[in-house]
Amino acid sequence: MIYVLGGGRKIREPEKDKKLLNWFYNYHYIEGNKVSSKEFKIKALSFSNDPSFCASKGWLQKFKKRYNIQFD
Repeated sequence: MIYVLGGGRKIREPEKDKKLLNWFYNYHYIEGNKVSSKEFKIKALSFSNDPSFCASKGWLQKFKKRYNIQFD
């Protein structure tokens, strides 16, 4: 199943996004840890099943905007 938010691109791995958001919520808000961009990208890569996914700076900016999250 592919989800579409707004009129933009389709999310390739919605399960990765769910896992990543759940991890972020628990790690940052529940446990009170700070999250760095590097740490977030490493976690995203670990949740991804797509070998072409590279967790670029642009991907991170769009992810943060899409889900309205802030850190760094």
